Amino acid sequence: MVEYLRAVAARQAMVDALRRFFERYDLLLTPTLCLPAFPLGVVGPSEVAGRKVTHLGWPAGGLPVGLQIVGRRLEDALVLRAAAAFETIRPWAARRPQ
Repeated sequence: MVEYLRAVAARQAMVDALRRFFERYDLLLTPTLCLPAFPLGVVGPSEVAGRKVTHLGWPAGGLPVGLQIVGRRLEDALVLRAAAAFETIRPWAARRPQ
């Protein structure tokens, strides 16, 4: 029960932090990657899609790096407008990794 209540409190703290953030900003933009998160303390992956990579060179060379767009609750239309604007200035659909 103690762990559950701690988790509920942590969740509420996150909700409160996001509410405060969205009082000041319209959108939250974050990068997304082509692989799952790696362990804390690891600078980067040593392998992507079966290929050895360096910790500085892995997000380059045509590998997909995306954009996550987050908006306020029930502000889906704003998120979609932002996505459309981004795609207009940075078209990606015809690009493929080497």
